Amino acid sequence: MGTDENLEINLTSFFTAEYYQFELIFCFHSPEDVAVPVVKALIERYPDVDATICFQEHEIGFNPKINNMNPGYLVAKYPLIMISDSTIFMRPDGILDLAKRIMSHEKLGLITQIPYCMDRVGKANCFEQVFFGTSHSKIYLAGNFLGFNCPTGMSSIFKKAALEECGGMAAFKDYMAEDYFLGKNLAARGYKSGISNQPALQNSAATTFTSFANRVGGWAKLRIAMMPQVILVEPLQDCFPAGIIMAFSVYYLFDLNIPMTIFLNFLFWIFMDYMIMRVMQVNEPDATLPGVSIIKPIMGTDENLEINLTSFFTAEYYQFELIFCFHSPEDVAVPVVKALIERYPDVDATICFQEHEIGFNPKINNMNPGYLVAKYPLIMISDSTIFMRPDGILDLAKRIMSHEKLGLITQIPYCMDRVGKANCFEQVFFGTSHSKIYLAGNFLGFNCPTGMSSIFKKAALEECGGMAAFKDYMAEDYFLGKNLAARGYKSGISNQPALQNSAATTFTSFANRVGGWAKLRIAMMPQVILVEPLQDCFPAGIIMAFSVYYLFDLNIPMTIFLNFLFWIFMDYMIMRVMQNGPLTMSLIQFIGFWFLREF
Repeated sequence: MGTDENLEINLTSFFTAEYYQFELIFCFHSPEDVAVPVVKALIERYPDVDATICFQEHEIGFNPKINNMNPGYLVAKYPLIMISDSTIFMRPDGILDLAKRIMSHEKLGLITQIPYCMDRVGKANCFEQVFFGTSHSKIYLAGNFLGFNCPTGMSSIFKKAALEECGGMAAFKDYMAEDYFLGKNLAARGYKSGISNQPALQNSAATTFTSFANRVGGWAKLRIAMMPQVILVEPLQDCFPAGIIMAFSVYYLFDLNIPMTIFLNFLFWIFMDYMIMRVMQVNEPDATLPGVSIIKPIMGTDENLEINLTSFFTAEYYQFELIFCFHSPEDVAVPVVKALIERYPDVDATICFQEHEIGFNPKINNMNPGYLVAKYPLIMISDSTIFMRPDGILDLAKRIMSHEKLGLITQIPYCMDRVGKANCFEQVFFGTSHSKIYLAGNFLGFNCPTGMSSIFKKAALEECGGMAAFKDYMAEDYFLGKNLAARGYKSGISNQPALQNSAATTFTSFANRVGGWAKLRIAMMPQVILVEPLQDCFPAGIIMAFSVYYLFDLNIPMTIFLNFLFWIFMDYMIMRVMQNGPLTMSLIQFIGFWFLREF
């Protein structure tokens, strides 16, 4: 209903969505609506998209949104129904994500995208983004975790058969909060609801503090009218009321200092809000970014190699080349790469072979021929076991070009979801203790790159002597970062992790791999033997317990126990951030693998 300057952009994002079979049904109250010509022009521009316009014939109830949408619902022909407001911008794979989530379990009836905002200029827009990215998103995340009913009609998908069991869309014609009552009715029939891995990107043309206050105030009035008890509990979702209550509670129970508890709660709260907002943030295309040369050293193959390499051929970046580096033309992976090059002829891809050894490091020997022919100003090194998300290259390029002195950006190592206890254990290891090293190192400005998946500026590396300068270092990633830092360049981490996706992991192979890294670190920096145990829960907890006992006379066992609860909670939250969605293992399984890793 109506239009603004962003309407065409938002609607175009649906016409260009990457999903194999969908229809668009545009619902208007009247043929005189000023947005009708915009929609008709888009339908003419994209004739291959199945698009229809419906007009409201009459009112069927009290809810104007249901009156508007019901004619479209009646002509919808597919088993999945998505409702999306006109202010929503959809990422290319957004519909795919919603469809995969709702079809992942037979009893899932409704999947919601958590409301968030596109990046827009202006203080009011930034304030709105912080609101939706922190306190508002936590309601959905916590509600989904606890199994509460918290859908939004802004952008959701549901199974038509499930809605028909509730009486169809017309059954909600007299409810103003139709999304809430839809979720409630589905739950009463045994269906579950969930959240998408991607947020709903609101992209209205302009927001003012007044319009934002009126909008949020309207929601509050509606909630209070339906559930007056929210007046009592809603303040508890905010930092300071919750912190004050918690401070007096722990003072009563454990005699802990009240101001210190409030201060620590504040630090924890703002850190968690910042982390949640980082998760909500998405990448937007930017054609001003430079091209990327992606060097992929390969030796041998496994059953996941083709899947991993395909994720690079199909990457969503406007200008890149793939350079596959082999030790020998006889490598068994060469036919796999050649087949992919034939399958994707529009992708600029090259195969390089090692002519001779230039130094002690076999990986540098392998990659140097590819580096010498790379033609773009950004160089990415990515192992053959890495699976890349569609916007992963875009994220790396945006991060490294965000500051002139950034010379290196690393993706934190993590793992794809795979079956098997060893694979789950590996995922917990990389998603908790290992990722914290990178997060803490990046926060403190330490040098902690990984050669598994990184991007750097070629000009910066040339100042260090090029790739060949590291031919005699086994930990080439560490020394590359060290050399860049010595020349005034900074390093950082990507918003997305490096998704390791080797075919199979055993406890033995994992132990050998991690043990090899430990030997290399000890050989380079023997002092790590003294400090590395401090990154684990129980050694750190014991030291802290005796310290606070000495300083504040606090109970040692209670301090160790509280440290344990805080540590495992933070590890779980960090792993959820790395996963960017629900874990494939249960909470009990996570705790079991977490204890196994700690001991």
